[in-house]
Amino acid sequence: MLRLKYVRSPGPYRVPDGQPPQMFLFEPDDKQHLAELLPARFRTVPVPESLIAQYLTLSPGSPLRPDATVADWIVRAAEEAIGAHRSGHQMLGDGTPHTVASERAAIRRLIEALKPFTLGWLSEETCELIPAALMGDLKRQQKKLEAEPHHYTAREELKVLCATLGLIISSVTQACGDALGSKEKHAVVQFVDAALDHAGIAHPNFATNPRRLTALVFVG
Repeated sequence: MLRLKYVRSPGPYRVPDGQPPQMFLFEPDDKQHLAELLPARFRTVPVPESLIAQYLTLSPGSPLRPDATVADWIVRAAEEAIGAHRSGHQMLGDGTPHTVASERAAIRRLIEALKPFTLGWLSEETCELIPAALMGDLKRQQKKLEAEPHHYTAREELKVLCATLGLIISSVTQACGDALGSKEKHAVVQFVDAALDHAGIAHPNFATNPRRLTALVFVG
């Protein structure tokens, strides 16, 4: 069973002002194919109003049908997630692109901010609030990030997208009854594999490396 902390779907992507996420839509035949890959029960349960209100900002150009099922909703949510991914809109909390350079800069700022504590400029009691090992940990992480290859950002963005797709599907299981069974999880990973294929996004192939893709979809 999925851990509770992974059941809640992530919120919308943070995007810079004036730069909305790119709209992405599957071809009609691809939508049908993707819906058929999902567990059978998702194809019979109507979409609850709460899911539409809570998780989707529907585009006027591609609204859900009045008789849409949970499977249709998942496909539509996947389109939104892929559109955000293709726009490069996986952002840090302040809207800054998540890169190795931004992480190194954040660590440098933190090290600088901690100087009054680490150099003993404050009272002993106050300085002891900062763990003695923290500075060493920060410097080790900084050194590690300096050695990260250039494909780090792309790899991290793929991890975010796959985990988001998994969370989207996990979040609707409550509307469909029991948690996902092992066979249903298998179907969900096949769905993600096909969705990424249709979107032209490079990823671990399910046929040749199912465990790696499964680990990206079902985190924890």
